[in-house]
Amino acid sequence: ERPLGIITLRFNNTHADKLSPNLRQDFNQSTIQQTQQAQVIQHLRSQVEEYQLIVRDSKNDLFYLICPESDHASAEKIGHQICETITSQTNITVHYAVASFPEDGFTFNKIRKETLNKMITIQPEMSDKALHINA
Repeated sequence: ERPLGIITLRFNNTHADKLSPNLRQDFNQSTIQQTQQAQVIQHLRSQVEEYQLIVRDSKNDLFYLICPESDHASAEKIGHQICETITSQTNITVHYAVASFPEDGFTFNKIRKETLNKMITIQPEMSDKALHINA
């Protein structure tokens, strides 16, 4: 009966378009995305508490931050703070969605699916990717 918040994070990996043409020639898109992922992970690790867990879903370019003892409002505050910090310190835009127990569900998978549904609302292009993991 303890609260549990889950924050789903997805970074906008289209920043290669904003780079100078010379830099785009030197690096391919995959390298740029890997660098951005490393930056996101570094920022996440610097901001999470010891009792929180980061889970990476590489198939869907998502990160889950599992926050024990966090209700919906607390998880929302954490998600907003993480996104603001990453955006202010890098060129990376991060989108997030929050769901929690008991407000949004009774099992980890139900809460995780709820964050995916919210992410689809934020970023409609996620719907094709999310369909196979929502089953």
